[in-house]
Amino acid sequence: MIEFVFVSPVPALFPSKRMTRLGQVLSRALHIKKPSSIGVRFVSLKEMQGLNRNYRKKNTPTDVLAFDPDSIAICAEYAKKEAKRRGIPVEEELLRLLIHGVLHLFGWDHATEKEEEKMFALQEKIVYEVT
Repeated sequence: MIEFVFVSPVPALFPSKRMTRLGQVLSRALHIKKPSSIGVRFVSLKEMQGLNRNYRKKNTPTDVLAFDPDSIAICAEYAKKEAKRRGIPVEEELLRLLIHGVLHLFGWDHATEKEEEKMFALQEKIVYEVT
């Protein structure tokens, strides 16, 4: 089963019971049988921009980056702006980003329209199941 290890302060929006539930749902959806730990770090806009520049050669901040094999960086400040723009709770957007990052770690991508359709459908199914 997937277990999340937070390597920075955890927002109150991520209570441990919800993270356990998310790990169970993701493990089932991705057919994960072995224990898997994923490090999650919340970073500032400036830190995220640096990570995006170093790893993707894009000198702009982004919402989430997934690093092989087991690490995810999330920019809560970016997520808050996106949640406001979309008219959804910040908690839901942060959860969506965490799910999105995990899917990338396990080989999912959205480089083509078909891949995007499949990945985002699974992502939203998991968001719905966990919220």
